[in-house]
Amino acid sequence: MVLGIKNIKESVIKDKIKAVLIPTDVSENTLDQLLSLLKHKPNIKIIYINLSKEDLNNSIGKYVSIVGVKHENMICKLEYLISQEHKEECTVCQKNTEYTK
Repeated sequence: MVLGIKNIKESVIKDKIKAVLIPTDVSENTLDQLLSLLKHKPNIKIIYINLSKEDLNNSIGKYVSIVGVKHENMICKLEYLISQEHKEECTVCQKNTEYTK
């Protein structure tokens, strides 16, 4: 996993991540920065998760506004763990499409 906007930007430029998890209360500035960078990287999945930054923090043990995922198999595993804690369905595992808000 890659944590925080600065580290994610560097990883996107180096083609090191496969997806970005975005919580519901991410700041507009962070979201704008990220989306402007990702519009040139269609192979990186954008996954809007139905969690707040605090919920995300509790799930992964670090306080960050966004999370980058380096490995395809980790995308589904992370979504599964979050969904189990919050009793929600794992949407990433079931679909193979681009994820948008």
